[in-house]
Amino acid sequence: MRRSWLLLLGGMVGAQVEMPDSLARLFDRDVNFDIVVGRSFPVVTGLTDTFPVVPLLSGSARVGISWRWGIGGKAGGRWLLTFLPLFLFEKVTFRATSASVVPGVELVPEGQYLWLKYRSGAVMFMSGIRFQKWEERALFPKWWMEAGLWGAYRVGRSIKYVAEREGRVEKVRIEGNPHLAPMRGGVYARVGRQWAFVEAYYHLLPYFRSGTYGEAPSRAYPATPKWEVGLGVAL
Repeated sequence: MRRSWLLLLGGMVGAQVEMPDSLARLFDRDVNFDIVVGRSFPVVTGLTDTFPVVPLLSGSARVGISWRWGIGGKAGGRWLLTFLPLFLFEKVTFRATSASVVPGVELVPEGQYLWLKYRSGAVMFMSGIRFQKWEERALFPKWWMEAGLWGAYRVGRSIKYVAEREGRVEKVRIEGNPHLAPMRGGVYARVGRQWAFVEAYYHLLPYFRSGTYGEAPSRAYPATPKWEVGLGVAL
């Protein structure tokens, strides 16, 4: 898996050498506007049987647009303000363990469940400050850094599980998930070279609703990973 990530990064860097000149011959690009696509994964420092998150099958996907304005009204400057409206798609996958206390597992009928998945969609907004360095007549900045705040409001959520019962495997999707908090938010940072970037997100708002869940004795909601890291493109 580590070798695959290194090959992907190497391919993206290599592709950047020729792409700007090729694209420049096709169209005139607005350097203050991008279409942004990103994928990030939770940073899980320790796997537990009580909250068994599967990192590579979890995380967030984002697609949207980015606008930038030069600070002080200076076009093409190095310091810019950024604003990004996006659609956010989140999923968290849990492997099955006998000690699982994942909220929602109580909805699975008696039997042996194989995995449980949360899915949700949200409208997301990001805003920050960007520093970039351009080369003359370049289509994309040579390199850039960006940091700021982000927030999201969930507009859809569901629970899906796969369970083995009476000798057969069943897949069930349940619309709605009362355990998830309606709002998400935190801080982010990106470092990019031309059209590709790496990014990190820190969650300041909890993933679950406040309070407890379940019938007596009720339980406190488990802690979820605070960090997400990933890759993206801005074209």
